[in-house]
This record gives sequence, C-alpha cells and structure tokens, in this order.
Amino acid sequence: MNPLRRFFNTAWLGASILALSPPLSSANFLYDGLSWAPVDQTVNWSYNDILGEFGPGGQFEGYRHATVDELWSLAGSYGISQTATPEENAAAVNRLQDDLGITLTSSLGQLTAWTLGFSAEGTRFDVRLVLPDPGDASTFQGYAYETDWPYYDVADPEIGHYLVQPVPEPALVAAAMGLAALGIVFFRRRK
Repeated sequence: MNPLRRFFNTAWLGASILALSPPLSSANFLYDGLSWAPVDQTVNWSYNDILGEFGPGGQFEGYRHATVDELWSLAGSYGISQTATPEENAAAVNRLQDDLGITLTSSLGQLTAWTLGFSAEGTRFDVRLVLPDPGDASTFQGYAYETDWPYYDVADPEIGHYLVQPVPEPALVAAAMGLAALGIVFFRRRK
C-alpha cells in the first residue's frame, strides 16, 4: 500500500475514534444550592465503594448521591420535558450533557451519546442524545429517564454517579467572615 494512503487511512481512523470518545468534563457546576460533580469523572465505581469515599479523607469527601427528584429538577431547569418530543428535548439534553459529561458513546446503527449514572435511591438515571443524521440537527433526539438497573453495586466503566455537595449561601459565608473579623478585633483589644 502507498505510504501516503496508509497515513491518510490511519489518520481518518484515529480522527473517527477521537470523535466518538466521550469528552471529560472538568469542573463542577452549581444548581439549586448544590455543586454537581461531572458524572464522567465517577465511572467505574460500584455504588457501595463510592459511598465509602464520601467520608473524611475519601476521594469524594463531603459529597452524596443526588436524589431522583433533584435529577428531574436539574433536567427541567435545562428545559427537558417529559411531555415534549425527543426532537424538542435534543438541545436541552445536549446542554445538560455538556455540564454533566458523557459516559458512553455508541455508533451502532446511529451515533448516540449517553450520560449514565446512579442516584441516591440506587436508580440509574439515563440522559441520551441520538443523532440519526449527524449533519442535520433537526433530526437529533434527546431523552431523560429512570432505569431500574439491578447491577448498581458492580463497577462499570460506562456508568457513573450523580454526586452533589451543598454550597453555602453567600449570606452565610459573609456572616461567618464577619464573625471571624469581629473575633479578631475583640482578641486584639483584649491584648
């Protein structure tokens, strides 16, 4: 085979694999007083193993699983509606996946991007974007739904966890800083 042709075939294959690889989310985002961890950063942990990481010194210290109600509230805040058509939900699902990350991509039949994760109840919450015709955004389909998945305590490289931690209200932070400043003034005056 011609070396130039082999290079282009290899480059095309590499670009195709890279295009289908799920991008890693890098930062938490805030919603409703909670800091949400990227789901794609929590894959390959069993449900019970990740629970053990919530305590002091754990990799996810201070976190907990989001409830199913919190997940539906988050989905709704992005514009995902259970009464809308999949095509109407596509843009909202895409924005939600931008923030949560993608845990699985598939090209069997059609391109599909998944965000799969477990909730506090052990229920899997699935967010799926299907691209029947990748060149025509009007054909994209978005879905969000609960899945009764019995293998919640098995680590899986395609399934993560919806993890949240409370974020202090700005007024609470300001009050704490004010009390600290008052304490410093009081301490200095006593000297």
